[in-house]
Amino acid sequence: MILFITYLFLAIFVSFLCSLLEAALLSVPRSHVALMLERGSRAGRRLEKMKDDVDQPLAAILTLNTFAHTLGAAGVGTQAALIWGEGWVGMVSFMLTIVILVFSEIIPKTLGAVHAKELACFTVWTVQGLVLLLKPLVAVCNWISKLMGGKQAVPVISREEVSSLAWLAHFKGALEHKEAQVMRNIIALSSVTVKDVMTPRTVVTTLRGNQTVQEVTETEPPRFARIPVVGESLDDVKGLLHRRDLFKARSEGRGQAAVSELARPIHAVPELASLQAVLDEFLKRSEHLFLVVDEYGGAEGIITLEDVMETLLGAEIVDETDSVEDMQELARQLLETKRKKEQ
Repeated sequence: MILFITYLFLAIFVSFLCSLLEAALLSVPRSHVALMLERGSRAGRRLEKMKDDVDQPLAAILTLNTFAHTLGAAGVGTQAALIWGEGWVGMVSFMLTIVILVFSEIIPKTLGAVHAKELACFTVWTVQGLVLLLKPLVAVCNWISKLMGGKQAVPVISREEVSSLAWLAHFKGALEHKEAQVMRNIIALSSVTVKDVMTPRTVVTTLRGNQTVQEVTETEPPRFARIPVVGESLDDVKGLLHRRDLFKARSEGRGQAAVSELARPIHAVPELASLQAVLDEFLKRSEHLFLVVDEYGGAEGIITLEDVMETLLGAEIVDETDSVEDMQELARQLLETKRKKEQ
C-alpha cells in the first residue's frame, strides 16, 4: 500500500507542479517582464530569456511531466494488481485518469494562468533548475524541435493589439476614458494623413503680399495669429505673417510697408504625409503652421500644430492669441459671407 500511495503521489504532485509552471510561464505578460527588468530583478532577466526561447523550458517541463505520468501510472497499476487483483486494474486506471485530469491539469493550469505574475519568480528559478537537471534530454528535444519546426518565430505585438490593450485597461479601471483615447490616438497618428485634418485652401484666410500694414490693420485686423501671405492666389505663397509682427511694424511707423516684407518663410509638407511625421517636423522646426501641397507642389491648404494636437487629444485647442476657438469653422463662415456679397 505504501508503494501504491508513493506512485500515486508521484503522478499527481509532480504533474501538478509541471502544469502549474507551464501555465505560469506562458501566461505571464511581457509587460510584467518589462516591469521586473525596470526594477533590476535577476528573475526578470532570466524570465525574458525564457520567454524569448520558450522551447527549452517547455521541453524540460514536459519531459518531467511525461516521466511522472508514465512511471506513476505504471506503478499505480502494478500495485493495484498486487493489492486488489488484476480485475481492479482497469477501474483504478480510470479513477487515476480522472484524478490526474482534475488535480494535475485543470486546477494547476487555472492557478498558473490566474496567478502568473505572483508565481513569476518561483517559476523562473524552478524551471531553471529543471533545465539544468534535464539538460541532456532538453538538448535532444530542442534539436528535434528545430529540425521539425525550423527557426522559431519572434513574437510580435501589433499596433492593433496595443490599441486594444488601451481599451481593455480602461474597462478594467486601470485607465480613465480620456487616457485610453489618447493612447489609441497616439498609435493611430502614423496612419492619419495631413489631408484628413488640414484646412483646405478654399477656406484658408490669406493676405495679399502687396497690401500695406496700415491697410490690413485698419480695414479688418486679422483674427488668426499666423496668416499665409500670397500673390494672386494660394498657389503663389510668399510666406507666413505673424500677427504680432504686423502690429509691431505699425507701432514702429512702418504703416506703408507691404506685408510681404514682414512675411517669414513657410515650410511645405505633402498632403499624404502622416501626422506623426508632421508632428516631428513641427517640433524639429519649432513652428506652428505649414503649407500643405499635393504631389505636383500645388497648394492644397494649411495645417497647424493645433490641428495635430486636437487629433491626438480629441479636444479643440485654441492659440492664446486667437480670438476664436474653431478657426477652420470661422474660415468657412467668412468664405460663405464673401460669396454672398459677390452674388
